[in-house]
Amino acid sequence: MFCDQCGMPMESSANFCTHCGKRLAPSVEASAVPALPLPSPPSGYGRVSRHLQLVAILWFVYAAIRLVDVFWLYAVGRIYIPSFIGSIVSMSHPLVQHYPFGWLLSSSLAFIATWILFWSVLQLLAAWGLLERAPWARLLILVLAILSLLRFPLGTVLGIYTLWVLLPAHSGAEYARLARHA
Repeated sequence: MFCDQCGMPMESSANFCTHCGKRLAPSVEASAVPALPLPSPPSGYGRVSRHLQLVAILWFVYAAIRLVDVFWLYAVGRIYIPSFIGSIVSMSHPLVQHYPFGWLLSSSLAFIATWILFWSVLQLLAAWGLLERAPWARLLILVLAILSLLRFPLGTVLGIYTLWVLLPAHSGAEYARLARHA
């Protein structure tokens, strides 16, 4: 038998708790009291429903950070690097032999920025789909979460959190149920 106030163990014949001093009701044999079933949590109140909105918001923020990266790559890569290389060429600097393909560097940065823009748009789309509880959004965000594990530290943390919330099989069933009711 345990005290219902402090939780300390005590003898079944005790009238007072030896730890906190609370007066106890007369003891009733445990087998005489039928076990009551524990109340089940409300429908849709699992890990996914508790964390879904936070996961979506974090993906929106992560995509916004990636869009800032895109802006800087376009601004720096397409504006400043070609003019820097052009000034080296125009000054007949000895470094010209080391930078004969300035356009390649600039184009490479533009390609990388476009690639990041593509993934950022996918992340925004997946985050919006999670908020709307679209059936396709879970699979897309799981793929993005696995790929983001490589982008230490923010992508890794967000990927682990997303996989913890959405990857287990019971999470898939709960998300499907949420998607049907949305």
